Amino acid sequence: MKRVVLVRHAKPESAAFTNDSERPLSDEGRQVHEKISHELRQQNIVPTKIITSPLLRARQTAEIMSKVFDGVPIQESAILDGTHSVDEIVETIADMEHGESIFLVGHDPNMTQFVNKLGSEKVTEGVHKSGCVVFDFPDEISFGKGQYVGYIHP
Repeated sequence: MKRVVLVRHAKPESAAFTNDSERPLSDEGRQVHEKISHELRQQNIVPTKIITSPLLRARQTAEIMSKVFDGVPIQESAILDGTHSVDEIVETIADMEHGESIFLVGHDPNMTQFVNKLGSEKVTEGVHKSGCVVFDFPDEISFGKGQYVGYIHP
């Protein structure tokens, strides 16, 4: 079994930043996401690797998760920065090994589009900030083949 957890970054600061890619998480966002991460751990939804968008708010979200999950490795990938198609994201993880559990930390609308293509469950209102949607794949990772496990969100 292969597990993919789609994670929308936690709530960022709302103040205007000249460079949106450097907008940090708010204190509230940090606290909420740490709670969500502990809930995932309690449900035994544990990553073997975290792949994150290079944007600051996503990196900080991934760092919170890595800390809760005892330092699981983080890899940055521009494919999750919100400017790439969900097809490109699938190509990035297509070679996952059985037993792997990869958390993908990114942005909306990509995360919602990805969720809606992976399995039969649909998210109509968008993935909430700090929302984590879990899919299992018995074989290859492809659209429509994901078995919906759950949606953990604030």
